Amino acid sequence: MLVGASLLAVFLASAQAQPPLSPVLAAISAAAEKQPLPDLIKALDADGKTKALARLDRLDRAALDPSGLAELSEAYRLLGRTDRALEAARLLSAKNGEAAGATQEILALAQSGDYKSAQAFAEGALKKHPRDPSLLAAYHQVKNRRAAAPDWTGASSESAARPHGLGSSPPDTRPFVLAIKAGKSGTPPSPFDGGSYLAPGAERPSSLAKTWAAFWDLGSYAVDRESAAEKRRMRELRAELDKTETGRSLVRDLGGWERVQKDVDMRFTSTWDDGQVAYARPLMSPDAQGHRYALVINKKMMSEPDSFVVPVVAHELSHIRDFEQQAAHHGLAIPSEFAAHRTQIQVYEEMKAKMTPEQISHLGDTRRGRYQNFIAILWEDHILQRFKTPQEMSKAIGSSEYDVRARAVFRDLLSGAVGPGGPQLDHHLNGQGDGLYRFFTDEKDIVDLVKERQAAGDYPTDQQRADTQTLAKRAALISSSDRRDAAYRARFGFQIKQGDR
Repeated sequence: MLVGASLLAVFLASAQAQPPLSPVLAAISAAAEKQPLPDLIKALDADGKTKALARLDRLDRAALDPSGLAELSEAYRLLGRTDRALEAARLLSAKNGEAAGATQEILALAQSGDYKSAQAFAEGALKKHPRDPSLLAAYHQVKNRRAAAPDWTGASSESAARPHGLGSSPPDTRPFVLAIKAGKSGTPPSPFDGGSYLAPGAERPSSLAKTWAAFWDLGSYAVDRESAAEKRRMRELRAELDKTETGRSLVRDLGGWERVQKDVDMRFTSTWDDGQVAYARPLMSPDAQGHRYALVINKKMMSEPDSFVVPVVAHELSHIRDFEQQAAHHGLAIPSEFAAHRTQIQVYEEMKAKMTPEQISHLGDTRRGRYQNFIAILWEDHILQRFKTPQEMSKAIGSSEYDVRARAVFRDLLSGAVGPGGPQLDHHLNGQGDGLYRFFTDEKDIVDLVKERQAAGDYPTDQQRADTQTLAKRAALISSSDRRDAAYRARFGFQIKQGDR
């Protein structure tokens, strides 16, 4: 069932005070006052439920006040009659109980399996009542939910025994679609307050601009000729990466440096957008030297400190490891981005551990260094224990320009909107609004691609089969990244503390 005890508690707390025995409860059982509504209905056998429905149907709706109509809608919903629950919810809205009626309608739509309508209705209702706690709780229960379907993650042995049909949408088990619930502050943040950590005023580039940039980058790479200085700098970066345990493990996974240099053309090249630090991509066919991948670092990074560029090299090599291990990479870009950022941060943390206090004090001297500090703090977590205010967090990052993002981080942690550590980092990268990665790319997760193909109504069997295989690769990618992350945290003492939840 969609709604658990926490949501029911929100509903009951928001209702008006009830007499000892309300008409709705009396219609269900004379002993109703001794039990909560869900417990009472759960205790009924099939015959008892049939009789309760008949008595509820005979109630005079016009005589019920708003709290009675809310209770009636909830009772119908718990008895499995979502059509009647919707009717009662709409009557409640008409009786000056608009927010409460909307809450009940959201829950009834969700129970019927129509999560899409439930979310759309919730979004519309929250525009009128942005701070209503029961509406917020209902919205966050249905947001990005899907109707029950076979387990696509491969994580459950029970689900593995069931056929992986593609007739219904896969459940949203993505690590970046986070369950949002009431936390320490009691109420989740409004989805219309903005949930990402992007700076205010940021504008998403047009599709045309991104397409042109991609072609420009390909052309720049094709005509580029490495200088002796660039080759020397790349050798230095490889040597520095090899001094970290995470870097050595990454290179081992790729077959060692000899194999990496044979397969991967690692070079400095100009990029269309100076803000683009690096990229990695498979080559359409091996080049004259036999390279199968290109790993490009923006030439602007030549003079950046090792503490920033070496983790970036690790980030891009992590993508190549995913290309190698998952083969067909289409639809896996976003989960791969999460894994790459974690690898980047781990290399950074290892390098930082060997620095002097003087060197650490200069890590935030550059714009890119400040961003590196920001994502590392998100991943490390313990934010609420380390910093008393968002301004203290901004100071640790190295600039007051992070005040807005820090406030969003504090709000999300205090409300329980985002989990600490890895989930919080993923939320920054791909939040449901304007997460960083979605802001810069039109690439989609395989889960979203499957949803779109199902909605189109023409989903060929061979495409379904290919998607099933990609979903399995996606599950393996996420699982391996999570295992590496957990092992690193355990080894280097970056465990997430429950006090930060």
